Amino acid sequence: MLVETVSGERRWVLAAERAISYEDANEIYTFDVTIDFYDEEGEHYSRLTAARGTYDSITSDMEAIGEVVVTSDRGAVLETERLRWSNSEARITSNGPVRITKDDAVLTGRGFESDPSLEHISIKEDFRAVTRVSPDGE
Repeated sequence: MLVETVSGERRWVLAAERAISYEDANEIYTFDVTIDFYDEEGEHYSRLTAARGTYDSITSDMEAIGEVVVTSDRGAVLETERLRWSNSEARITSNGPVRITKDDAVLTGRGFESDPSLEHISIKEDFRAVTRVSPDGE
């Protein structure tokens, strides 16, 4: 388990079922990954899960690969096959296809940038939005 803190407050916690690191290498390879993200007050706001990933021990940047899902505590869900976490910018990004379910809308496209809370999302290309309507019309 790895924990990133700023001024004593945790910002994220990385847990993995298995990890491999090689001597003289900065990358740690992780499998069955879970990352919990926290705000400035240390309150949990989202969770990322992935089949595998990498962690850079110098920059604390991460990459999640395979069946990547980010779920915010407010109910938004992001699905993609690969994304990157920039620790210095506190941003998640990807160049691949993305699907985001938020409230009554499904957003799809290619390439995105967001904070891990999924509050501020930018989809780069092929953006589409579909609003779901309940059977009773509401």
